Amino acid sequence: MDIVVYDASEEPAIMAQTNQVLFPVENVRLCIEVKTTADKGEIEDAVAKRKSILRLNSRGAHPSFAFVGYQASQTAATIAKHLQSGSVEDRLDFACILQLGMFASKLEFAPGSPDESKDYIVGVTPLHNREGKDRISGSYMEPPEDGDPAASDILHDGNQYPIVDISGTDFVCEPSRALLLFCESMLNLLSVRGSRSVFSHYLTDVGREIKTL
Repeated sequence: MDIVVYDASEEPAIMAQTNQVLFPVENVRLCIEVKTTADKGEIEDAVAKRKSILRLNSRGAHPSFAFVGYQASQTAATIAKHLQSGSVEDRLDFACILQLGMFASKLEFAPGSPDESKDYIVGVTPLHNREGKDRISGSYMEPPEDGDPAASDILHDGNQYPIVDISGTDFVCEPSRALLLFCESMLNLLSVRGSRSVFSHYLTDVGREIKTL
């Protein structure tokens, strides 16, 4: 695991040896696997690691398991199929693929989901069109018709955004918003009170909009 989130107040000091620390499974809240490139193999490997953690003998709850990929070697539709492979119980709890602006999550970790009839949400975060500084709900930017049809990204307002095929239509996507939704899921999971984190109350419904795959 690349990142282990645990309760420092409950971590036994005797288990620390220089910079190597043993983490009792009961004290770990979240494990995050971080990969440079997301593909079928890396996602399946992360799922296998999650299963190995769940097999540990815990006197309490088992930690949740998340995945972050910086790049994607396959299309959004293909990555979505890999994330949704198998039963819901066996899938990653939540995930973010930055290059695609993709967010995936079990429903319990995705408040404000656009489709609460689904147990597992996978989608991308398209860049909203705006009126002044305000985002327009349900209205998303598409690449210009006279642009390069082979282009994989676009420069807009000084920032580079990926172009992602969503059900046969190209949209300009916003990776930072996918990461924001990932962080919301993480903070809600770690909320001491077992309810939504303070951060969650400052995200709007428009900010949570995704195009599902």
